[in-house]
Amino acid sequence: MIVPIEADKNKLDKPANILRDLRTQPHVSIRIPQEAHSKHLTVVVGKPNFVEQETGGLTAIPTTFSLYQNYPNPFNPTTMVRYVLPGAGEVTLQVFDLLGRKVATLEERKERDAGFYEAVADKSRLSSGMYFYQIILDGETRLSVSKRMPLVK
Repeated sequence: MIVPIEADKNKLDKPANILRDLRTQPHVSIRIPQEAHSKHLTVVVGKPNFVEQETGGLTAIPTTFSLYQNYPNPFNPTTMVRYVLPGAGEVTLQVFDLLGRKVATLEERKERDAGFYEAVADKSRLSSGMYFYQIILDGETRLSVSKRMPLVK
């Protein structure tokens, strides 16, 4: 997690019920428990040149709009659709058949901030065939991208 220097400098560690001052602890490890695995995150706080040096130039805010190929592909019956937004806006994510008929809506006019997102498409009721998914970002600019997704049963 990257926190700009202008951001609030206190982080509440809820499990330990401790308020941490990120100005005095620029590196804080956070453990996120999950059912089978745990994830470890590091919080880096500082001025832009410090953050860039510590993270190797990684950024928490994407700079380009992207719609990734669904995974797995081909799929049966569920697949993951990932996308990246460089700015805030309303997202519509829909699935169409070969004739252009809408067969599913994964997200409809959902307000999103800049960031990385994913949606799960459960198409167990559809027949085998070729489908297309389209994302529309209606924000500062209107962007639209489509990709194909074969369903094999």
